[in-house]
Amino acid sequence: MRDLILSRRDNLAAEGRDAQALAAQVREVEAGAVLRAFAAQAQHS
Repeated sequence: MRDLILSRRDNLAAEGRDAQALAAQVREVEAGAVLRAFAAQAQHS
């Protein structure tokens, strides 16, 4: 995620966002937990 944010640095700046600050907020998580959270959100959409 951090690499994606930094690769879009210019686009994010054009949107008024701070890519460095966003990247600094990225936290490591277990992939399974992320997928379960995504699936739960998708069920409510």
